[in-house]
Amino acid sequence: MKNIVVLGQTPPPIGGQAVMIEIMLSANFDSELNIIHVPMKFSKDMDEIGRFNINKITHLIDIIIRIIKLKIKDQTDVLYYPPAGPKKIPIYRDIILLTSIRWMFKKTIFHFHASGLTTIYDELNTFVKFLFKQAYNEPDLTIRTSYFNPNDGELINTKRDIVIYNGVPDSANLEFETLNEIKSDDCIKLLFVGLICKSKGVEDLIKAAKILLDQNYKIKVYIMGKFESETYKKRLLEIIEVYSIQDHVQFLGVKS
Repeated sequence: MKNIVVLGQTPPPIGGQAVMIEIMLSANFDSELNIIHVPMKFSKDMDEIGRFNINKITHLIDIIIRIIKLKIKDQTDVLYYPPAGPKKIPIYRDIILLTSIRWMFKKTIFHFHASGLTTIYDELNTFVKFLFKQAYNEPDLTIRTSYFNPNDGELINTKRDIVIYNGVPDSANLEFETLNEIKSDDCIKLLFVGLICKSKGVEDLIKAAKILLDQNYKIKVYIMGKFESETYKKRLLEIIEVYSIQDHVQFLGVKS
């Protein structure tokens, strides 16, 4: 039986990566595959993500100790890990964690839920670049969620890169299969859930809603999540105001 250590956060807080890892862990795998989950709980809510906290250092040490104990007890062969996105504090965390434990495993899988890790590489100083390579270089497999995402595996010399699209149970009661079936008095309701930032396509969603409104479709856009920053929040609200579609966009905040 092959033992795989899945090191990753599950809700709370509710975020795309945490939800997808939780769904993966609930799947029915081959009987020859044994999934061992080591939970990461660096952030209690969305506001803590990407920020330094002394408790995160303690939790980091605890994770390393748990991995060592697991390795001794269960002879685990494979490490599955979702690397950080392009933000320095989570990358520093990854560097400490991965350089401490990767050598214990025969194979490493990086699943890039938070894509764009390597886009920040050129901003790092020479010493951190060296540590970056030590932590991330030459994984056995990298997974992207879309061909449109940055090919992070290429820079870190992955042995194999594949694309696996995210998928969740579709609980919507879809009444229409195509836009052409929508009548003029029907309201199209669009929901975005995730970190509210430019790279997630939020502005494209707003522009698409504007186009449909100009074509006399009834549109309501619901946006759930945390803004990347107050600066970006101001920018997005200004775009919505310029388009004069304030009545058609509603922000739902963060679900904890």
